[in-house]
Amino acid sequence: MEKLYIFVFTILGIIINAQTLNLYWKSVEPTRPPGFTYSPLYALGKNDLIWMSFSDGAVPFNVSTGRSFSVSTNGGDTWSTKGYFPFNLVSPNENNMTFRGFNALSKDSALLLWSVDNVYAKVFKTKDGGVTWQKTGEFDTYPHSIHFFDESNGVVVCREDTSKKFKVYRTTNGGDSWQQVNPAGIPSTIGYETAILTWTHFSGSKNSFWVGTTSGRIFITKDKGVTWSFVNTPYPAGAAYGSSADSLGAIAVDDENSDLGYILGLKTGMLHRTTDGGATWAPLGPTETGTSDYSIVKVPNSNFLIATGQKTRYSTNKGETWTDIDNIAKFGPNSTGANCTFTTLSSSFGFFFKLMGLTGKTPAEDDVTVETPDEEFAIYPIPTGNYLYIRSKILIDHYTIWDSAGRLIQQGKTNDNSIDVAWFSKGTYHIEILHNGRTIVKKFIKK
Repeated sequence: MEKLYIFVFTILGIIINAQTLNLYWKSVEPTRPPGFTYSPLYALGKNDLIWMSFSDGAVPFNVSTGRSFSVSTNGGDTWSTKGYFPFNLVSPNENNMTFRGFNALSKDSALLLWSVDNVYAKVFKTKDGGVTWQKTGEFDTYPHSIHFFDESNGVVVCREDTSKKFKVYRTTNGGDSWQQVNPAGIPSTIGYETAILTWTHFSGSKNSFWVGTTSGRIFITKDKGVTWSFVNTPYPAGAAYGSSADSLGAIAVDDENSDLGYILGLKTGMLHRTTDGGATWAPLGPTETGTSDYSIVKVPNSNFLIATGQKTRYSTNKGETWTDIDNIAKFGPNSTGANCTFTTLSSSFGFFFKLMGLTGKTPAEDDVTVETPDEEFAIYPIPTGNYLYIRSKILIDHYTIWDSAGRLIQQGKTNDNSIDVAWFSKGTYHIEILHNGRTIVKKFIKK
């Protein structure tokens, strides 16, 4: 059996850090449904998916057509519009409900979380792009946040009950149904502690979700919501706007390593980093993005941290050093990848901007040995000219090609295990091949 060796070129990281990165914010104008131009809200999904929701601005509300939607599947380049969310699904009184969360699962599926009378929660889901909505969950407590780890697994974190434990509800079928998590796996709150209700105080990754609290602690799950623990931070309080002392501000967790995370001081923008899941925190200095409205996000599948405030900056070395992007205020950055990193110009989500120039990681991160039952498997010739050929007993399922800077160049399928690379520039590339149930990564050179 042939062993395929995947070699890592650590020089790639050096190249990316050494080159002059041309990062800039591009204004994005989603196609707004006719008559719906106000109060945009957005949710980012996987694979460059964006859902945006708009109001018609009517006073009083048009309860049967409360909000409408635009959806992009290519990072905001093109949009389609359809569907309405009727407010009377939530409550007959449109003045006693509060929006608490928005999740995009696919081009057809999304979820909305609402608080009703400030005492209970309702979850609604669409499976047809927003044309129709069904209630899939109702909980007897105020909802703090909703987060999905993937298209199937998600959680809703709600206000603590009389036992002083957060109520957490979990889904494993994309939000079609919800079950309460066993309280035995959730630590108790202390004093009047509760979750901070601003979006920047929640952060999630593949399996982990971090929830900042008013006591300066962070509640964490690392198993998609089944069990929870808490960690202390350098701050004795969270989001204490009326206090002269600094307090816990924005939170960001790494998408690949759930023990790697970042927090900002609410009033100072002081950055702390943990590499052990919050057991210890190392101060790295302020992000220097102005004097207020500090926020931070980790761009998945990349080396980038983005910090915002009255100016925006980026780091490619886990927050050790920072470089300016621009001097224009931005708020609440969010990201699901290099082609899907967005922020707004105002805290009311009035203007929408996409960060351009980001690069993702190549798939090769370690020196790995992959075994395949296809003993004849290989790619050739190396170096290659017009075509790259894949020697295999069967057709490959899919391929993806990156350049040496981690930029996506081409992906697709092939009818004869040959790939046209004639248009590629000279240089080194990585190809990820889904073959016979396995993922194989190889390097090739275009001459």
